[in-house]
Amino acid sequence: MKRILLPTDFSENSWNAIQYAMELYKEDVCTFYLLNAYTPMLIEPVNPMGSTAVTKAMLDVVQKNAEEGLANMLKRIQETYVNTKHHFETICTYEFFLNAVIEALKKYEISLIVMGTKGASGLKEVFIGSNTAAVMAKTHCTVLVIPEHAVYTPPREIAFVTDYDHYYESEEIYELFHIVLKNDSTLSVMHSLDAYEELNEEQKEIKLFLGKVLKDIRHDFYTLTNVSLLMATRLFIESRKIDMLCMTAKQHNFFERIFGKPRVEEISFYIKIPFLVLNEVKK
Repeated sequence: MKRILLPTDFSENSWNAIQYAMELYKEDVCTFYLLNAYTPMLIEPVNPMGSTAVTKAMLDVVQKNAEEGLANMLKRIQETYVNTKHHFETICTYEFFLNAVIEALKKYEISLIVMGTKGASGLKEVFIGSNTAAVMAKTHCTVLVIPEHAVYTPPREIAFVTDYDHYYESEEIYELFHIVLKNDSTLSVMHSLDAYEELNEEQKEIKLFLGKVLKDIRHDFYTLTNVSLLMATRLFIESRKIDMLCMTAKQHNFFERIFGKPRVEEISFYIKIPFLVLNEVKK
């Protein structure tokens, strides 16, 4: 049984991510954990003597709103998606978002996080959102990020962008394999080379190893040359009409090469398709 965490702030953006998860895993036996982490706004009470009472009153209100929001979200899901394979639990916690996610991962043995993200607005990393960026950086869990305007369609072709810099472990790429096999998708492995570069011996060995790992999956290898990784990824996705982008967060420098400091006009393309971030296996 899959255990999937669905963080929500009750926005339409988070609802869109939930809808995508319901469709993508409709044939899987799953327990979904709806998570809302809340913290009351910090205000200075007029009467310091009454600060404890004011704080408690604020907390009670925020907690009640969070509990009602989760109940309404759960009702919306169950009315929209009737699926006997899906079970739901709610987590309402007074905690900072990242801490709440980390605690849920440990307590419920979560294997996947599905969360939404907003579009570009010119701020650094806004295309994935600060919460999403924190989850990818600070946890050892695979994350499926759903852009705010993404509409679910079975992924026919998935792009797996790699730098061939480490041997992928089965636990690390399990979710990618699961999605590919259940949808009979084609996996397109893409690597970018700058001008006058070529794969070194270790990269060649890792590529051969990956080919063996993918022997039961319909796949192809592609190399784009004389173009930056960011542009290569964009061109590849556009030209092949890729339905989902996949990468690994283990390759921190590689990750930054794609998403570290992109221009807003470049960001606007990436937020159109879901992307799966495979995190490193915690030792």
